[in-house]
Amino acid sequence: MARVLTFPTITVAAINGHAFGAGAQLSLAHDYRVMRTERGYWCMPEIDMKAPLHPGMTAIIQARVPRQTAHELIVTGTRYGAEAALAKRIVDRAVAESELLPTAIALAQGLAAKADPAMRLLKQCMYPETLAALDRGMDAIGGGKR
Repeated sequence: MARVLTFPTITVAAINGHAFGAGAQLSLAHDYRVMRTERGYWCMPEIDMKAPLHPGMTAIIQARVPRQTAHELIVTGTRYGAEAALAKRIVDRAVAESELLPTAIALAQGLAAKADPAMRLLKQCMYPETLAALDRGMDAIGGGKR
């Protein structure tokens, strides 16, 4: 997750179906997210599984979506379709399947010239708390025994 979060170029996740749990978190580690409208949900189901999140996963969520959205998606396990995910600012674009890859590619191509080792340093400076949390183990939260 840390490698994606601080990758030295713009990264774009093209979400073509369900993005649950770790897949949803991985999408948040990207700079931009484009989600298909006709199919799939974005969801953090850990509350329904009675499973704790790794501190780094919680930190990524809190760093990449509005605070109230982070709270809602963690404590409710809501399944968001593309339009709802866009409204909650979980994704940046919601498009038809035929436009998913072209939109993601165009977004990445438009920013490709920004690729540089300095990009990694800039991203590291934007997310120091998230990166520190990713380095922590589950024992930081008691291994789920709260």
